[in-house]
Amino acid sequence: MRPLSAACVVVCLAAFARPVPAQGVPGAGAVEVEELRDLAPPADPLRKLEAEAEAAYGDGELDRAIGLYRDLVAQTPAPADQARILVTVGWLEMLQGHAEAAGPDLERALYLAPETRLREELYNDEFVRLFLDSQARATAARATDAADRARAAVQAITAGNLASARQLLAESLSLQPDQPRALYNLAVVDLRDGQTDAALAGFERVISLGEARPETVPAELRALARASAGLVYLTRGQDPEAAAALEQAVALNPADGRAWNGLGVARDRLGSREKSIEAFRRAYALRPDDEEVADHLGRALIDAGRWVDAVAVLVESCGRRPQSPRLFLSLGLAERGLGNLDGARRSFEHVLELDPTDGLRLAEQASVFLASLHLEGGRAADAAREARRALAWNENLPDSWTHLGMAQKELGDLPGAKESLARAAALAPDRPEAAYNLGTVLLALRDFVAARAAFERAVALRPGFAEAEAILNRLAAPSTAPANPTPAARTTPAPPRLPLGTRFTEANYPELGLRGLRVDALERGGLGERAGLQTQDLVLRVDGRPLTTVADLSQYLAGRPARSTLLFDLLRAGRSLRISVALD
Repeated sequence: MRPLSAACVVVCLAAFARPVPAQGVPGAGAVEVEELRDLAPPADPLRKLEAEAEAAYGDGELDRAIGLYRDLVAQTPAPADQARILVTVGWLEMLQGHAEAAGPDLERALYLAPETRLREELYNDEFVRLFLDSQARATAARATDAADRARAAVQAITAGNLASARQLLAESLSLQPDQPRALYNLAVVDLRDGQTDAALAGFERVISLGEARPETVPAELRALARASAGLVYLTRGQDPEAAAALEQAVALNPADGRAWNGLGVARDRLGSREKSIEAFRRAYALRPDDEEVADHLGRALIDAGRWVDAVAVLVESCGRRPQSPRLFLSLGLAERGLGNLDGARRSFEHVLELDPTDGLRLAEQASVFLASLHLEGGRAADAAREARRALAWNENLPDSWTHLGMAQKELGDLPGAKESLARAAALAPDRPEAAYNLGTVLLALRDFVAARAAFERAVALRPGFAEAEAILNRLAAPSTAPANPTPAARTTPAPPRLPLGTRFTEANYPELGLRGLRVDALERGGLGERAGLQTQDLVLRVDGRPLTTVADLSQYLAGRPARSTLLFDLLRAGRSLRISVALD
């Protein structure tokens, strides 16, 4: 039975007119209007060819009909129409007894338009079986070609040819619309093109396919899709969504160090410090040579005050990547927290060597930290030099202006200190320390009104700021000094009458660059015990000053007045603590 086609209808129009006299032409004769001819457009060539094929089919000229139908396929643009005609060609070949020729025609039809359906009641059983066999072969061929294009796309992505990759993936998906690898890689192309919304939609589509039909999406691809979606969420600041996706990713693939690293970042942002360290440790175990992973773990340990662990990780990482200024900057911070100030100084100076032009914006940070170290060590000129170096790279660093101002104050340049600290306060208007530091210089310049305003600002920003409140109280107290006071003799404050009730032993750990005083014994009810010191604590600094010998501590205590408060920085089981001790 031959397929039906729409009939061609030709409409002929004819019009008749009587003679019309000419207007405005004296003596002119009558002029007839020409009769209208057939105005129908010529038939569509494809429809004409199909009509010829149908006529040959109807007349039993099957060989001629097959030839005409093949010509029609070659000229027909739409795949669905090509498929329809090829099914007819296959049927005619079957009628001619050429089943071996009918199969390829049906396979081609179903490759072009897999949605093509056969009305089985119109054909014999042999043709129906041939159709179904051809359908299976066509489906397999489309899957093979789709996979080949997807693989070629991956190569194009690796080579950085995203346009070619996009075209190949579009062709792959036209052959197999829900091919999960092609969908995933198209999302990767979108991500690299900066189309994050499209990329996220692609990753989520793969996730949805995996949830609906897990047998069609391998577990490793489901894990990749979740990890990639989580990292996109992370870049968009959607931290809860990022954490959820990345936790699912590592559950599916615990060996994905990239996902563990992203999970650590998400947990850190959400305030889960210990869980973030756990994730960073898993990432570091899987990717020990990854600079970003090592730095994330080191910084997380620094933030937790776990200085020994931080130094251990960062020393190892710097050994693996000796040209990484980023890792040496973090190592310097860890060494400083541990009390190894010389090691911190060397690490920061190495950052300057590795990033000499501040191209990575790390040298300026190293200079700021070096300025701080020099100030702590009483090297004001060196502190001013490093602060100025940082400001030459970036003049909007409030810490650099602060360090420069404090160094200028130590060097006796009060006007310069005032200017620098005013810049710091302007750049960091919410920092109480900036207002306080400015107030101290204004006080030294005897600008009491401006100094009071600065200290009031500090207290407003930090209620209970003891040092600022003490100065404000003194400024508010009426003066009882004589108009022309006689300079008083300088006296050395008496040392505290009661000892700390603590026995210290000097301790040196050269492998960590660490020196301090270890608490060996505490007198019951003594100052040390009441303040919270414990045996085996390693005291590194008192009021910011390094302690290397018991004599250092004794000398410092001798110069402190009674009822003053000391701040001890110490390590307890590898953790950093700060304890205040109030002298009697």
